[in-house]
This record gives sequence, structure tokens and C-alpha cells, in this order.
Amino acid sequence: MGPGHILVEINRTMIESQAIPITFASTKKDNTDMFDMMKMMGKLGELKSKMAEAQAKVAQIQASGESGAGMVKATVTGTKKLISLEIDPTLINQDDSKMMVDLIIAAVNNAQKNAEDLAKEEMKKNTEGIMPNIPGLDLSAFGL
Repeated sequence: MGPGHILVEINRTMIESQAIPITFASTKKDNTDMFDMMKMMGKLGELKSKMAEAQAKVAQIQASGESGAGMVKATVTGTKKLISLEIDPTLINQDDSKMMVDLIIAAVNNAQKNAEDLAKEEMKKNTEGIMPNIPGLDLSAFGL
């Protein structure tokens, strides 16, 4: 058998007992596959460019988080780097250092969560129309 031929064995009782729809894919060779691949490669280049642009914008994002009714405030970048920490002077007491540490951790975690949310929004906005909107898509492989 040559290319494009398919061997199909069907039991005679199968044919008599039920209708079996059989469809064959076209074996026609043309250049549309190559053009589709070129189109996809172009989209990948566009995606790479948009991702780099989005990553630069994410790095510029600043998000803050608070704890202790505003007594501790942390600010982080979109890449979750801590850039500012403000502590109310009334908290600075050696007797309550554990509480102060807990409030600092809570404020930093809150700021990082806010930065992550803003970064996801920025990435979604910058890749709209290029990347499919897949709920739960993890973009951490792109440095986020």
C-alpha cells in the first residue's frame, strides 16, 4: 500500500448489526500547514515581546499591605521585593517584640499578595488577544 491508503478490517457481523460511520481524513498535501506554522511562529514572537513588556511594567508596580490597624505598613514591588517598611513608634517595645514581628510578617505577606494580584492583572492586560485566558494559568515560569 502506498502513502495515503488505510487498511480497515471490519467484522461482517459488526456491519450487519449496527451502522458504523467511517470518515477518512484528507491526505491532500499542500502548503497550508507550512503557512499555519509560520503564523504560529509569528504569534510566538509577538507573545515574547508582549511578555517582556509586561514584565517591565510588573517590575514598576508597587503594592502596600497593612496589619495591626495600620500600625505596620509594608510596600513591595510587583516582583515581591520589599522596598519599604513603616512601623508605628508605639509598637517598638522590647516587651512586645513577638507581636511586632507577627505584625511585620502579616503586613509583608499582605503587600506581596496585593502585588501578585496587580501583576496578574497587568499580565492579563498585556497578553490579551495573544494568550488564551485560562483560569489558574501559572505565569511563574515567566518570572512572575
